Order: sequence, then structure tokens, then C-alpha cells
Amino acid sequence: QQRERADIVKRSGEMLLKIINDILDFSKIEAKKMELENIDFDLNAAVEDVLELAAGKAHAKGLELISFIEPKVPVFVNGDPVRLRQILINLVDNAIKFTKKGEVVVRVRLEKESLQKYILRFEISDTGIGIGQETLDNLFQPFTQADSSTTRLYGGTGLGLTISKQLVEMMDGEIEAESELGKGSIFSFSASFGKSLSVSASSETLTDFAGRKILLIGEKGSLLQNLQSQLNDCNLETVIFDKTVGKDFKFDTSINAVIFDTFSLTEDKELIENIKSELDRKGIPLIILTNISERNIFNKNIYSLTKPIRRSHLNRVLRVVLLAEPISEFLAESDGNKIYRGEFLAESNGENSYGFSKAKLLLVENDVINQKVTVAMLKPMGFEVEIANNGREALAKMQNSEYDLILMDCHMPEMDGFEATLEIRKIEKKDRHIPVIALTASVMPEEKMRCFAVGMDDYMTKPLDKNILNSILDRWLPKSSGTFSNETINSKLKSENNNSNELHRLDPKVLQTLRRLNNSSNNFLEEIIDVFINESSQRMEIIGKSLINFNLETVRKTAHTQKGVSLTFGAEILAEFCENLEKIQENDEIEIIKDLAGKIQTEFLSVKVILEKEKFAQD
Repeated sequence: QQRERADIVKRSGEMLLKIINDILDFSKIEAKKMELENIDFDLNAAVEDVLELAAGKAHAKGLELISFIEPKVPVFVNGDPVRLRQILINLVDNAIKFTKKGEVVVRVRLEKESLQKYILRFEISDTGIGIGQETLDNLFQPFTQADSSTTRLYGGTGLGLTISKQLVEMMDGEIEAESELGKGSIFSFSASFGKSLSVSASSETLTDFAGRKILLIGEKGSLLQNLQSQLNDCNLETVIFDKTVGKDFKFDTSINAVIFDTFSLTEDKELIENIKSELDRKGIPLIILTNISERNIFNKNIYSLTKPIRRSHLNRVLRVVLLAEPISEFLAESDGNKIYRGEFLAESNGENSYGFSKAKLLLVENDVINQKVTVAMLKPMGFEVEIANNGREALAKMQNSEYDLILMDCHMPEMDGFEATLEIRKIEKKDRHIPVIALTASVMPEEKMRCFAVGMDDYMTKPLDKNILNSILDRWLPKSSGTFSNETINSKLKSENNNSNELHRLDPKVLQTLRRLNNSSNNFLEEIIDVFINESSQRMEIIGKSLINFNLETVRKTAHTQKGVSLTFGAEILAEFCENLEKIQENDEIEIIKDLAGKIQTEFLSVKVILEKEKFAQD
């Protein structure tokens, strides 16, 4: 349960960091500087993520939060998942804010389909205070709310709907609102998405449970209707029993499982215990749908799913209950309860098999530290990894071996990643496209454009983030049909000895990741620290000599290399100084350049002291 909550907190932080910049987004849109991303993504997961994030707020007000995605809606589409979530969060958040009792429902349906795209309709309805007709016309104007008292009572900037409207229009759609005072509101918008080029194996399709029957107990309403629809899509026969009209439930032998929906386990505890006793006698399993804060009330063997229900969670628990799949793959024990763990099993400590089919990768990278860190990330995933130190070596290796994917550093001696990729595209077989993923320390949009222009398929900035790396590999490599391995590497992080100044110099998160990798390979961290210190010392010397000879090209190249490897250790200040030195021009004052080089030398010595301490801590 703590892991599930932590995961929600993490996703909340990642999503809200993108959305908290409403004002900046508004400015970007007004200046026509906003650009939408186009990537393949799981539409079901995007919608369910939004509801999961809003669930705590909804349940605290006693509201049901429900999603209904019609069967015809494609699982994978091509578009901008971040901006879609932003629109949905704005609308769902508003619906919860202005609803005192009842429910908030998100519906998604396929409005139109052509050869190249889908047009989807999203509808967010609530049972809230409603909006007067006179204010609907101005509702999507900047800094507008229903009236001045609304801001005082509910808060908000009045920008959410304006930004949502403009984002919807950028998606070739339109947004509208219907409402009546005291009778709730319905906000709906259409959006255009491209068709996904490939269906990811990470998508979980609904299992066919034909011939089995489920009894649904709860209050009749949108949630049970939505659940019944999902179960019918699995070819399950369903019967709904409204618990508000009586307690005379019939558990005949044709029932294979019972799903009990409750908003308050405390209020329904006695009823559930009675039902559970009778079901145990008949050998019928019970699944409870409840809020995350209440699911551990029972100390009995009861399957538990938290609301809002994720489609994949429901499917997996039904497979355990109806098909007798091993519990260990999908459930965790807590106080005697079998509790569904969602998608967290595959993560574990982040060091287990990720389910990829056996693939051979080529890492083209000239820096030894970056080579070691990247290989340490890839090896636990089950990949066979070969290394080339530059583009010329990569082309030579490709003469004798076939690779499933290439990770390509952009800036290397002899032949850089751009030139190498152009050559790869010339020599690769017509029937076998090799994905090439760019690795670079630059975050400038011009760099990204240049990568795609030469034929690279995707793009990662240094230091490499393991989650992003996994996501990119998932996009370009097939997954095996087997289940995730449960084998994990137990890591015990040493206590932080750094003072606040040191923490500022080295990003503790990056250092933590390297420590975890150290646990999977003895002396890994000590080894790469030694390489970093030795090679960086040589670069400091090269920069100094090159400045004396006024060889600015060598200074720039050396600073770029040092920037990338500094980011691998989270030495952001050192990397920033190196980036500034990388940008020097012939007409810059030599004293300013020397001063900057001096700062780099001083910062490197400070980083060196911290890393030497880290080596000592490992011993």
C-alpha cells in the first residue's frame, strides 16, 4: 500500500510540475510558441492516470469518480499525452471542485475514424452547482470564473479553461459546455489523434471469460453500469443487485464470483462479513471495490481493488479469481488480505528483468564512464551489449554483426553520431530498419532537429534516466511473451555524509542511482570514480594548455566532453561552467575565458573531494 501511494505521489509530482506553469503555457500559446508532441501512447492509461490522481480529492468529498471508455476507442494513439492529461486534469479538477455530492464521470468515445487518424470525444459530467446560461458564453475567456464569489469560495486563477480551449484547438478539436444552475455541468471536447504505427506488447487486452457469471452488489448508478459494461466486453454474464433495496442476496451455484462496491467499508463492514461467511461455505470468491484509505480494514482473505478502477487491474484480478492464475504474480499479502499491486511488480527495485525479448544492442560512446553507466543499466534488462568508441568503429562492427538497436552519442572524435547515422541509413537492408537513439548532453531544440534530420529515431539527454531509457526501449524493441521476472537486487543505500554544500554540487538522486548500480556489480562505483577523476584531470590540463595556445576549438570540444560526463555524476554546476566555456567565441575577451576556465578547475576539485569521500564510504 505504501508503494502504491508513493507511486501516485511520484506521478503526481511529475504531472503537476508540467501543469503548474499555467501562466507560462498561456504566454506560449499567445505567442504561438507552443508545440505539441507526437508519440504513440496508451490512451486508457492516460485517462486512468488522471482519475487516479484526482481520486483522493474526490473521495474526501464523498464523490464517486468514474471513467467509461467505450470498446471501440483504440488503446494506442499518436499524439501528445502530456497535453491531453493537462486538459483532462483541468476539467476533472473543476468538476470535483464545484460538486458537493454525487459523482464525476469521464466518458471517451470514438466520434470518427479515417485512414490516418481518429477523432475522439471526451465528456466530463458532474452533479455539481451548475453554471448560469448568462456566464457560459464567457467561460473560456482568460481569468474568468462564474462570478467573483466563486474565486473566494473555490480558489483558482481562471486560466485552466482558457488553456484547455487553446490546447484542444491545437489538437484540431473544439470544446463546449452545457449546464444549468443546480443541475450539474457537462464539459466535452473533441481531439484528433494519429493512428499508432505499432501496438506495444505492454498493452493488456481484456481476457475472454466466456461461460462465467459475476454478481455485482452495490448502489445502482454510473459506476456499476460502467463496470457491467466492461465485464460484458469480457463475455462475462453479469447480474446487478442494488444493496439499498434489500439484503436478501442469492448466491446460487451459477455464480463464479461476487464483486461488492462500497464507498465506506466501515458502514458496510458487518454486511460484507456476513456475505463473506456465506460465500466461503459455497466456495465463491469475493472482490471488494473501495477507496485506497480503507482497503485494509478486513483481516480476512478478501480480494481488494481500489477505485477508480484501472481496466488492467480489474482484468488481472479476474484472471486470478476465475482462471486460477498464480496469486504471487499479481497480488501482495497485507494483514491476511490479498491485495492487487497494480503495475508495480515489474518495477520492484528497478533492477529486474523488464520482459524484453533477447536483443543485441550497440552502444556508440567515446567516454568510458558513460559506457560503464549505460551498460550497467542495460545488462540487468537482459540485453547483450557491444561497445564502439566512435562512429567509425560502429560501422566496422556492423559489417560482422547485426544489432536490434543502436544507442548513438552525437559528439565523438574521428566520426560523430550524425555522420555515422547517415552512413548507417545508406548501408542498412531495405527490409530491416535499425532504430538509432541519440544520446547527447545538449537540450537545445536545434540539436534534436539535427538528430531527426540525419535519420535518428529517438532522442535522450544525459545523464540517462533509467525510466526514460526503459520507455524508449519499450517503444522500439519487442517484449517477450513471458511474465516479468520477480528476481530483484536488494540494495541498501549508505547514509548521506554530504553536507548541504556538497549536496548542491552533486545531485543526490544521480548518486543514488549509481550506488544501486554498484550493488549489482562489485567495485563499479569505485572504478568509474577513478576513471572520472583521472580523465577529468587530463581534460583540465588540456583546457589549460589550449588556452595558452589560444586553441579555442580544442577548448570547446574538451568542455563539451567534460559537460556530458559531469552530468553522469549529477555535477550540474561543473556541467554548467563547461557549457558556458563550450559557447566561447573568437572575439570573446581572453580574460573572461580564463576566468571561466579557472572556475571549472576549482569546481572540479570540489567535486573530486566529494567523490573521494564516496569511494571511502564504499570501502
